[in-house]
Amino acid sequence: AGALFAAWPRLVSDEELRELFLWDCVRFGCVDEKEAGWLRLNRRRAPKRSDEEEEALAARLQAASSGKIGGALDVSNMKLVDDDLPRVLRAAERGSMELSALAMTNNYITEDGVKAHLVPFIPRLIGHFRIDLRENKDINCDAGDPLLAALSGLPEAWGVSVDMRGTGLTGDTMLKLLNQTPAAQMAAMAAAKERKRTEDLVAQYTSKQAELEARWAAEVDAGPPEGEAPEDPPFEPFPDGEVEKLKSVRSYLAKAAKDRYDRGDQAVWKKLPKNCGSGQLIAHLSYICKSATLRGCADFTLRQWQPAEGEPGGMLSLHDAVAQEALRIVACSGNEFGAGAATLKLQNLRDEELEIFVPAGSILQHANWVHLQNLLIGRGVHLVFQPGQTRECKLGAMCMNLSCQCSEGQAMQLTSFLLQDTHILESQGKVWDHFEALFARFREEAGFPDGAKKKGKGKKKGGKKKK
Repeated sequence: AGALFAAWPRLVSDEELRELFLWDCVRFGCVDEKEAGWLRLNRRRAPKRSDEEEEALAARLQAASSGKIGGALDVSNMKLVDDDLPRVLRAAERGSMELSALAMTNNYITEDGVKAHLVPFIPRLIGHFRIDLRENKDINCDAGDPLLAALSGLPEAWGVSVDMRGTGLTGDTMLKLLNQTPAAQMAAMAAAKERKRTEDLVAQYTSKQAELEARWAAEVDAGPPEGEAPEDPPFEPFPDGEVEKLKSVRSYLAKAAKDRYDRGDQAVWKKLPKNCGSGQLIAHLSYICKSATLRGCADFTLRQWQPAEGEPGGMLSLHDAVAQEALRIVACSGNEFGAGAATLKLQNLRDEELEIFVPAGSILQHANWVHLQNLLIGRGVHLVFQPGQTRECKLGAMCMNLSCQCSEGQAMQLTSFLLQDTHILESQGKVWDHFEALFARFREEAGFPDGAKKKGKGKKKGGKKKK
């Protein structure tokens, strides 16, 4: 018997040896074509998580989503791959407003996952944040420029950093992403100080719930104001302390605001979607300012959403989705503030997958004069719905009114307003500082400066709407 031998006329390179080896691995069923393609890129083969490991990861992400994890969400050493990143980032987006770090060290993330998921996530950050990707050895240098471009759009004072040590990034790019500058270190210290200040403010506010309920008890209307609302301001100045006259003021403000923002020429939803409305928010804020006439949304540093105001890539905003009848808000409610404070039951009305985003700074209002807090969505959130799917989504939200009691599951509505300056959303404390300063200024203009003894009357020509 004879044997046939073949000889290469030259030395085989390492790349060619790897290709021959992988060809044999596929031929003998050791790996499939997808895995072979992965190995051709010199990436490690990620081990599969055990059932116990998967349960541990799911539990950690659920804890983060529900606000039980503050400071840092740590999913290091959990065998993460690129396909895990969307749910990790969703948990970070929906979690505590005080979440300021995401640790994913020693996993199997690649530059593909960084570019597809982390790069779009970074511009949605608000305030100081650290992302730790150390020892993800499969990330190559292609991730560097997209990450630097994403960071360049954020304020330097926030000190956002991405730790890429132990990956394929080295040198100047890695150092720039690490962002260990004096300004970044100052930002980290300022963020820690602000977290402590906010904790104290939240504790004070929480302790005053019964007092706030009593404060507004005589000025709550069970439903829409009864009778015909006056066309013009019924009283001027604001009749502070006069219960019956205040009821007429509430009736006028609600009608004027809804005529302007829900059904007038300034209404951006030409057909008001279910569980949406905007006028009551401006009526409520005007009333808090003791304004006898309706103020404008710009007075409160709010702007109106504009149709087709989508995210790059063509994704619909929640506001667009309901306007186009691609999505229905089946129900909407608020409960306290922080992680999961806003609950939206949403239905995809299309027969195809629908991906939307809820912009940071979106606002939920109460439909009537209940004098409870309005809610601000604290972080932008992406949501994906299967064809025809209906599901309940819990979003992190901030309290807009320090002078009003928390919601306790009451129905709310999505407004057409967005916060103009989302930098305010860095902390709950800064949100309260911003709006309470506005309210105090407008009360003073109306003749009711904070801290003055209550007289029951403002100045003769106070409360005028700012043009």
